Amino acid sequence: MAGGLRPVTIAPINRGCVNKVIFEFKDEAGNWINKTGKTLYLTAKTKPWDDVGDDSTAVFKKTTTTSASEPGRAVFTLTPDDSYLDPTQEYFCDVVEVDTATGLNPNRLFIGSFFVIGGANNEQAGGNNG
Repeated sequence: MAGGLRPVTIAPINRGCVNKVIFEFKDEAGNWINKTGKTLYLTAKTKPWDDVGDDSTAVFKKTTTTSASEPGRAVFTLTPDDSYLDPTQEYFCDVVEVDTATGLNPNRLFIGSFFVIGGANNEQAGGNNG
């Protein structure tokens, strides 16, 4: 565990085909955890869970803020280049929140890892083969 968080393996993503990643923050009872007023960063890296401030191995870093209508839901928009990654490499990601007004108090909310599939073998996530 890193900082009390349990690493999660995310389902493989299709190489060059993913346009958004969505995180929903809820407590044990299923109630939304309010992230209003926070800026959230999703970073994918080639090394596992570097220090929160060290993005030297980042392959992409995306930013979002939550809306008042969905205070516990964060949507990160990706470009095709963001997910056009090496399918032989495991990638590590984290989500960090900071106070939007000050940019201070980084807090890591999530750590995980994922693989990219597709490319030369045309294998797609979800068992679709083409």
